[in-house]
Amino acid sequence: MASLRCFLRSGKDAVSVVLRREFHRTPPAAVQVTVRDALNQAMDEELERDERVFLLGEEVAQYDGAYKVSRGLWKKYGDKRIIDTPITEMGFAGIAVGAAMAGLRPICEFMTFNFSMQAIDQVINSAAKTYYMSAGLQSVPIVFRGPNGASAGVAAQHSQCFAAWYGHCPGLKVVSPWNSEDAKGLLKAAIRDDNPVVVLENELMYGVPFELSEEAQSKDFVVPIGKAKIERQGNHITLVSHSRMVGLCLDAAAVLAKEGIECEVINMRTIRPLDSDTIEASVMKTNHLVTVEGGWPQFGVGAEILARIMEGPAFNFLDAPAVRVTGVDIPMPYAKILEDNSIPQIKDIIFSIKKTLNMMDTVTLNVGGQLYTTSLSTLQRYPDSMLGAMFRGDFPTTRDAQGNYFIDRDGPLFRYILNFLRTSKLTLPCDFKETELLRKEADFYQIEPLIQCLGETKPLYPLDTFEQVVELSSTRKLSKYSNPVAVIITQLTITTKVHALLEGISNNFTRWNKHMMDTRDFQVSFTFGPCDYHQEVSLRVHLVEYISKQGFTIRNTRVHHMSERANENTVEHHWTFCRLAQKVED
Repeated sequence: MASLRCFLRSGKDAVSVVLRREFHRTPPAAVQVTVRDALNQAMDEELERDERVFLLGEEVAQYDGAYKVSRGLWKKYGDKRIIDTPITEMGFAGIAVGAAMAGLRPICEFMTFNFSMQAIDQVINSAAKTYYMSAGLQSVPIVFRGPNGASAGVAAQHSQCFAAWYGHCPGLKVVSPWNSEDAKGLLKAAIRDDNPVVVLENELMYGVPFELSEEAQSKDFVVPIGKAKIERQGNHITLVSHSRMVGLCLDAAAVLAKEGIECEVINMRTIRPLDSDTIEASVMKTNHLVTVEGGWPQFGVGAEILARIMEGPAFNFLDAPAVRVTGVDIPMPYAKILEDNSIPQIKDIIFSIKKTLNMMDTVTLNVGGQLYTTSLSTLQRYPDSMLGAMFRGDFPTTRDAQGNYFIDRDGPLFRYILNFLRTSKLTLPCDFKETELLRKEADFYQIEPLIQCLGETKPLYPLDTFEQVVELSSTRKLSKYSNPVAVIITQLTITTKVHALLEGISNNFTRWNKHMMDTRDFQVSFTFGPCDYHQEVSLRVHLVEYISKQGFTIRNTRVHHMSERANENTVEHHWTFCRLAQKVED
């Protein structure tokens, strides 16, 4: 028994030790590696692994590369395998293609892919087509690599994205890495591939650190060409992008996640051959698609993806038209503010996602041919109204040719409807007939608070239009100095229409005439209101015209907007008029 207990105890202790070891086991070590260093590691490992591999290009050797991607390789492998070339892309690209045909595996670096245009005959006609032209007897295992797309302040001739350019050509494989794992794995796969591969890096990503997993640190690690990666799972919409735009899509997805929108982000990794299966499967799950790229819109990567979706089984799963986010269709400007507005930003991606999901913060309405732009929350302010139901999805909607929501009602009158939705305050048209029409519009839109306000409002008729209170002050004292100023402060109230107001002023001028003849300046103070803007303007114009006919010109004005009453402005005016002084004998 004692021996049995000892055995059981020892077994228990052994199990405990195993469990403790399992519990305290550290996860696989991941390290932070920049994209630049990941590319450097890839070339270093492949140069070490295969003596047929060599690197050539401008400043790649003793200078360690224009972007320091080849740092330390010349010191390690020497002049025969790390080769500086003259500034002649056509020449050294041709040398590299010939070396590949002879059985070597060259890595041809372009200082920027914009310079590859100098060597495009070698890339397309020599490298890409030889395998086909030789009936499969002659392979060309070469890698063309370098920075691609927009950089910082390098303007039109150094900012193009060549993904669509080279992705268009049969015989080439084209990859476009985003993070350090992509950069290392795709470049190693490209060097080992028996076909010509274009590796489109991004200068802005070189110095960005990413976590490199323990698996990716292995010298045997490769990322298969032609296979995309889902960087973030989501159920509402699919975002497809490559290179630097993947990071922007992830940032946009993080912002939208706080609003309950879950985006699935696909990192293409490979432009050609395109992984249509991964994209189609995602679209069939989310039912929405937005593509994001830094290149130009026409005949771009996004256009190709949308064409594949339209031609494939995923098209029938779309709940809304697929949308492209691209660079602007212009050569890249130099000024930073213009450059930023020429390539996609996070806000552009968010805007397109919300547009696709019909969750726009702003909405443009076409009401009877007149356009209005407002927020979705404004239109949904009264949920029981027709507009509330319409933008809640409970009411069918119609769009015009430009995609704006179309409502076949009175366009000019809708501004009064919209103003009430924004402020909950009623503004009435000047024309009493329009007011009656406004009542009908309120009934149509079923905005009960507006209907109630209109019901409590006294109908307007033409005679009511100018029944405003205008306080005109008469003179208290007129000085006979050479340059007197008379301040009119006594009260004279005139109600009714403009002609009555002018009659009151005329009577005062008649009464003040003998004093006015030796008055150079005089001041008039009066108040308009409550009245609307058009009524106030009409009164002001008639006043100025009448006083000017008396030989006075306006010298200065001061206007004071008093507190609002009855939803209308009350405005206090102080006008100073002047004319040449005339002497009058006593």
